[in-house]
Order: sequence, then structure tokens, then C-alpha cells
Amino acid sequence: MPTFSLGRLGRFRISRLPPSHTSSPTEHQKPLSTPPPEYKDIVEIDTKYYAPSQAQPPQCKTEQVRRFLIEILAMTFGANFDELNAALYNISPSSSTNTILCDSERADLLEQSNLVRKVHGYFVRNEKTMIDRRDEKKICATIINPAQSIHHDPSLPKFCLDVIGWYGEQVRLPSGSTRWTSTIIGW
Repeated sequence: MPTFSLGRLGRFRISRLPPSHTSSPTEHQKPLSTPPPEYKDIVEIDTKYYAPSQAQPPQCKTEQVRRFLIEILAMTFGANFDELNAALYNISPSSSTNTILCDSERADLLEQSNLVRKVHGYFVRNEKTMIDRRDEKKICATIINPAQSIHHDPSLPKFCLDVIGWYGEQVRLPSGSTRWTSTIIGW
């Protein structure tokens, strides 16, 4: 039997024991007749997003942050996007929407989420001096300052950063549905 040296922890010996579910040690499982599933890196899911035609990016950054938060919270709580869009745009409810954001807004939200997670990684690794000045200015201009103008609560910008950072991880999940542990509340 092979023995491995674990240094100061001693030695580890591997023994061969038959699996408990087999009757004899010579019985083996047959190989699979079909190939195993293909493994993929975690990438953005191929969900097609449908927003109402009225969905356009707002000119105001404060309104943009509001829309981002509404989208993320609606996704987290499994909101009915048809009714939500009907309320936001004063239109009759349709049965084919699954977002309030247009394509360019969703791409911008994902880009900001990736940026927030990148900068957060520097803080976690205590590499604050590595943060690019342009990244810092962009986060301040697109998330922190607009969040402060929504409400003068000092915790709101931090909340917005957490929520927007969470969005990028959620979009990259390979499954089509949101798992509880992947929601803002379960996070």
C-alpha cells in the first residue's frame, strides 16, 4: 500500500477497500454507454431578454441607478416583469417581458458590476493602492454620487455597490433560475 509523508503531520497510508455496495472485490461498474456531459466555464447565460419598447436609457445617472436597483430587486424577489413594466411605463400588461432594462442598460449594468467586483477584490486582498484612478472615478460618477442624491443616507451608496456587484455573479450563473443562496437576501 502506498504511504505518503505529510511532513510534521506524519505519514498517511492508503488502503484499498472494496466499495460497500458491491458483494465482492472483483465486481466493477460497467463504463457509461453515453459520454459524460460537456463541462463549461461559467459564462453569461444565454437568456433572451425582452423589455417593452418604451425602455430607453435615462439621461440622468440618478434615474439610471434607480432603474438598476429596481431590476436587481425584481429579479431577486421573482417579480412579474409584465406587471412591473405596465406600472413603470403606463402601458397595458403584456406577456413577454422579463426585464425593465433595454440592451444597452443591461450591458452597462454588467460592466459596472464587473468593475465593482474588481475594485472590491483589491479591498479584500488589502491592495487599495492598486485601484486605478479611472475605475475609482467611474464608480463615484456612476454609482456612489447618484446614490447619494437619491437619499442622503450614508449607507445607501454601500448598499448600491453591494447590490450592483452581486448582479454580475448572478448573470454568470449557468442555470436559468435564481437559487435562494444566490439572491441578495441569501448572500
